[in-house]
Amino acid sequence: MKTKLLTVVTLAALFSGAVNAIGVSFAEYQQMQTINQCAYIANTMSADNTAQVMELALQRYIEVTSKSRPGGYHPTPNDLATDYALFFQQTVSDTADEMFEQINKRGLPLAPGSWELVARDWWTVKQCSVVTGL
Repeated sequence: MKTKLLTVVTLAALFSGAVNAIGVSFAEYQQMQTINQCAYIANTMSADNTAQVMELALQRYIEVTSKSRPGGYHPTPNDLATDYALFFQQTVSDTADEMFEQINKRGLPLAPGSWELVARDWWTVKQCSVVTGL
Protein backbone atom coordinates (compact mmCIF):
# COMPACT_ATOMS: atom_id res chain seq x y z
CA MET A 1 0.00 0.00 0.00
CA LYS A 2 2.83 2.43 0.85
CA THR A 3 4.54 1.69 -2.46
CA LYS A 4 1.30 2.34 -4.34
CA LEU A 5 0.76 5.59 -2.45
CA LEU A 6 4.31 6.75 -3.13
CA THR A 7 3.95 5.91 -6.80
CA VAL A 8 0.67 7.80 -7.09
CA VAL A 9 2.02 10.80 -5.16
CA THR A 10 5.17 10.86 -7.28
CA LEU A 11 3.21 10.61 -10.53
CA ALA A 12 0.75 13.26 -9.37
CA ALA A 13 3.60 15.57 -8.40
CA LEU A 14 5.34 15.07 -11.73
CA PHE A 15 2.10 15.43 -13.66
CA SER A 16 1.03 18.47 -11.61
CA GLY A 17 4.23 20.28 -12.45
CA ALA A 18 3.71 19.61 -16.13
CA VAL A 19 0.02 20.40 -15.82
CA ASN A 20 0.59 23.83 -14.38
CA ALA A 21 3.42 24.62 -16.80
CA ILE A 22 1.60 23.64 -19.98
CA GLY A 23 -2.01 24.50 -19.27
CA VAL A 24 -3.91 21.47 -18.00
CA SER A 25 -5.82 22.26 -14.86
CA PHE A 26 -6.06 19.92 -11.93
CA ALA A 27 -9.82 19.84 -12.56
CA GLU A 28 -9.17 18.48 -16.08
CA TYR A 29 -6.86 15.84 -14.64
CA GLN A 30 -9.45 14.84 -12.03
CA GLN A 31 -12.14 14.64 -14.70
CA MET A 32 -9.90 12.33 -16.73
CA GLN A 33 -9.47 10.11 -13.66
CA THR A 34 -13.22 10.06 -12.99
CA ILE A 35 -14.02 9.13 -16.59
CA ASN A 36 -11.54 6.26 -16.36
CA GLN A 37 -13.08 5.09 -13.09
CA CYS A 38 -16.47 5.11 -14.80
CA ALA A 39 -14.96 3.10 -17.67
CA TYR A 40 -13.84 0.48 -15.18
CA ILE A 41 -17.30 0.43 -13.60
CA ALA A 42 -18.98 0.10 -17.03
CA ASN A 43 -16.66 -2.75 -17.96
CA THR A 44 -17.28 -4.51 -14.65
CA MET A 45 -21.06 -4.34 -15.01
CA SER A 46 -20.90 -5.41 -18.68
CA ALA A 47 -22.84 -2.32 -19.73
CA ASP A 48 -24.15 -1.87 -23.25
CA ASN A 49 -22.12 1.33 -23.56
CA THR A 50 -18.81 -0.08 -22.27
CA ALA A 51 -17.04 0.36 -25.61
CA GLN A 52 -18.11 4.00 -25.85
CA VAL A 53 -17.07 4.75 -22.26
CA MET A 54 -13.69 3.05 -22.75
CA GLU A 55 -13.12 5.00 -25.97
CA LEU A 56 -14.01 8.26 -24.21
CA ALA A 57 -11.62 7.40 -21.36
CA LEU A 58 -8.75 6.66 -23.75
CA GLN A 59 -9.37 9.79 -25.83
CA ARG A 60 -9.51 11.95 -22.70
CA TYR A 61 -6.20 10.41 -21.53
CA ILE A 62 -4.54 11.22 -24.87
CA GLU A 63 -5.96 14.77 -24.87
CA VAL A 64 -4.84 15.61 -21.32
CA THR A 65 -1.46 13.91 -21.74
CA SER A 66 -0.88 15.83 -24.99
CA LYS A 67 -1.66 19.12 -23.28
CA SER A 68 0.67 18.30 -20.39
CA ARG A 69 3.81 17.71 -22.49
CA PRO A 70 5.79 20.22 -24.48
CA GLY A 71 5.35 19.29 -28.12
CA GLY A 72 2.31 17.13 -27.39
CA TYR A 73 2.00 13.39 -27.00
CA HIS A 74 2.63 11.29 -30.09
CA PRO A 75 3.27 7.74 -28.88
CA THR A 76 3.71 4.64 -30.96
CA PRO A 77 0.82 2.21 -30.59
CA ASN A 78 2.94 0.07 -28.25
CA ASP A 79 3.92 3.05 -26.10
CA LEU A 80 0.31 4.22 -25.93
CA ALA A 81 -0.81 0.74 -24.88
CA THR A 82 1.80 0.64 -22.11
CA ASP A 83 1.30 4.23 -20.95
CA TYR A 84 -2.46 3.96 -20.85
CA ALA A 85 -2.46 0.53 -19.19
CA LEU A 86 -0.26 1.88 -16.38
CA PHE A 87 -2.39 5.00 -15.97
CA PHE A 88 -5.65 3.04 -16.06
CA GLN A 89 -4.48 0.48 -13.50
CA GLN A 90 -3.25 3.17 -11.11
CA THR A 91 -6.44 5.17 -11.56
CA VAL A 92 -8.93 2.36 -11.00
CA SER A 93 -7.15 0.27 -8.36
CA ASP A 94 -8.82 2.10 -5.46
CA THR A 95 -12.21 1.76 -7.14
CA ALA A 96 -11.68 -2.00 -7.50
CA ASP A 97 -10.63 -2.26 -3.84
CA GLU A 98 -13.67 -0.28 -2.69
CA MET A 99 -16.00 -2.44 -4.79
CA PHE A 100 -14.42 -5.56 -3.31
CA GLU A 101 -15.05 -4.16 0.19
CA GLN A 102 -18.70 -3.54 -0.73
CA ILE A 103 -19.11 -7.12 -1.89
CA ASN A 104 -17.72 -8.34 1.42
CA LYS A 105 -19.81 -5.90 3.51
CA ARG A 106 -22.98 -7.04 1.76
CA GLY A 107 -22.07 -10.67 2.31
CA LEU A 108 -22.21 -11.39 -1.40
CA PRO A 109 -20.30 -14.31 -2.93
CA LEU A 110 -17.15 -13.53 -4.90
CA ALA A 111 -18.87 -14.18 -8.20
CA PRO A 112 -19.30 -12.15 -11.40
CA GLY A 113 -22.91 -11.36 -10.52
CA SER A 114 -21.82 -9.70 -7.27
CA TRP A 115 -19.33 -7.48 -9.08
CA GLU A 116 -21.98 -6.54 -11.64
CA LEU A 117 -24.50 -5.71 -8.90
CA VAL A 118 -22.06 -3.45 -7.05
CA ALA A 119 -20.88 -1.86 -10.32
CA ARG A 120 -24.48 -1.00 -11.30
CA ASP A 121 -24.96 0.70 -7.93
CA TRP A 122 -21.68 2.56 -8.31
CA TRP A 123 -22.52 3.73 -11.84
CA THR A 124 -25.43 5.61 -10.26
CA VAL A 125 -23.66 6.73 -7.08
CA LYS A 126 -20.60 8.00 -8.98
CA GLN A 127 -22.93 9.76 -11.47
CA CYS A 128 -21.17 8.11 -14.40
CA SER A 129 -23.98 8.94 -16.84
CA VAL A 130 -23.42 12.63 -16.11
CA VAL A 131 -19.62 12.37 -16.08
CA THR A 132 -19.42 10.55 -19.41
CA GLY A 133 -22.47 12.00 -21.10
CA LEU A 134 -23.51 8.45 -22.06
